[in-house]
Amino acid sequence: MKKVALLVFLCLEIFCYKKSSIHNDNNELKKTYKRILTANLFSSEIVYYLGDDAVGKLIGVSALVDDKTFSNTVNYWPSTLKRFNGKFEELFVLQPDLIIVADFQDIYQKYNMDKYNFNHLLLKPLTGYENYFENIRLIAAAFQNQVKGEMLISGFIKKEKRIKNRVRHIQKHKTIVTYISGYTAGAQTTFNDIAETAGFINMAAENGFIQHKLLSFEKLILWNPDIVVLSADKNNLTEAENQFRKLPGVNHMSAVKNQGVIAIPMNLLGSTDERMLDVAEILQNRVYLNEK
Repeated sequence: MKKVALLVFLCLEIFCYKKSSIHNDNNELKKTYKRILTANLFSSEIVYYLGDDAVGKLIGVSALVDDKTFSNTVNYWPSTLKRFNGKFEELFVLQPDLIIVADFQDIYQKYNMDKYNFNHLLLKPLTGYENYFENIRLIAAAFQNQVKGEMLISGFIKKEKRIKNRVRHIQKHKTIVTYISGYTAGAQTTFNDIAETAGFINMAAENGFIQHKLLSFEKLILWNPDIVVLSADKNNLTEAENQFRKLPGVNHMSAVKNQGVIAIPMNLLGSTDERMLDVAEILQNRVYLNEK
């Protein structure tokens, strides 16, 4: 069996090596693709928003589309559509003509996709709204549905503007920090944009933190933000907030004394679509709503 596997691998090494086939901008996405694999939840859900014509070009989607904790499209995808579990060998079975992949995924980090002639669209790192828009445009171009892509972006911008207007009267903006498994979100993160949209000052960004970084519990207490954002299952939000309030040393924190410990459902706080704005609205409702 091992000899057979080795033989298959050697054949792939010999016969599948071809020149680079990376697609990373709209100018290179002119070919019509009919067997597309969305290898991550973000791209799978963007295709859902692009509509049935786009979905019809899929050969497979991320297995996370069925995960009720993170997916916004559970129960939508037909069972006949293959679920991709992130294993490189699955690509040889599926034989997609385009793979939409992110740089943090193992199949991109550990394997040379060009070597096996797998056309792939590498998404931009999600460092905020602008890269989110760029990724929508890239995905929409791959499905030749740029008009719908621009409609998605326009709808997001319109909703963001409405949410910002809800707190335009605020004279003193409260400080905010995420604290999730010891990490916090600094500048160049979607949360930093969410905080700005909702009318908060992200203390991690203000203190020079870039992207997601470890934050010691002692430093969190020292910063003493007005709001501490946690992440929890949607059925355990109150429990998560209460557990934080019971931690040693937090009694004098502003967030603890003034109802500023807020747990957000994991599927929202970890979202990479329009639900990011739902987080902004939740924070506004919990903090600023009674100050109008």
